[in-house]
Amino acid sequence: MTQLGRALLDRLTGSIYWTPFDHNSYELARYREFLAKNLVSYHTRDRFYKFEFEMNSNCNRRCSYCPNHEYSRGTRKMSPELIERLVSELAAINYRGIISPHFYGEPLLDARLEEILRLFRSRVPEARFTLYTNGDLLTEDRYRSLSDAGISTFFVTSHIGREPEDFLTWYRPGHEDIVFEKMSSSLRLANRSGLVHVDRYKVSAKCLMSTNNLVVDVDGNVLYCVNDYFSSHMMGNVNNQSLMSIWNGSRYKDLRKKSRAGVKELDICQRCNPA
Repeated sequence: MTQLGRALLDRLTGSIYWTPFDHNSYELARYREFLAKNLVSYHTRDRFYKFEFEMNSNCNRRCSYCPNHEYSRGTRKMSPELIERLVSELAAINYRGIISPHFYGEPLLDARLEEILRLFRSRVPEARFTLYTNGDLLTEDRYRSLSDAGISTFFVTSHIGREPEDFLTWYRPGHEDIVFEKMSSSLRLANRSGLVHVDRYKVSAKCLMSTNNLVVDVDGNVLYCVNDYFSSHMMGNVNNQSLMSIWNGSRYKDLRKKSRAGVKELDICQRCNPA
């Protein structure tokens, strides 16, 4: 897209973003916002501001930059009982961060998505809801139903030739943001703890992916990092522990402290280059 076209689209909507640079800028802005909220609300920086749960494990694509290209997490869905427990846990702490029904699956494959979003939204009203999707199944009707169910930010990865202009007819100013992620050779990608090959990356001494995110897999395991594809480093399980007791566990806290200091103790960290 030309600079003129991009400037025009920005003026028309104000809330459609591009990558490779805008995704990182958008995430950084959200990080700073929720860091400030944590300091005011909880008087600490050591609090997760993004909560991701594996609602479903299957994906319809085998992208080269994702471990699903070579491996599989099967075709499973998180149980209603476990979802209810997660909702109750977040409601109990008046959670105000981001909630995303995503790990390595494609959320739009799960017909329960809107129902689950409405459940979280009704009980955790101060949270924001983010959807990561490859866009294959994102129709205008589904887009509107997801927005009405609570999604405030859509991260859409383009694989099928869609351009940001395609969303102009769907977009409702003031309702939601769209971060349109068009894959290209200039995009910096993570190697997902060494499970995929990427040509362009930047090795970072310090990593915040594990210090700000809390990830729950389909079985209720709280994982140390979103890049732990095989659920190999579990900090606890919400079926028998509360989220906060897991988050405040000594081992988990120690690993987060080391990660902030640039110490990569776990094997998944030693093999990883965060994007």
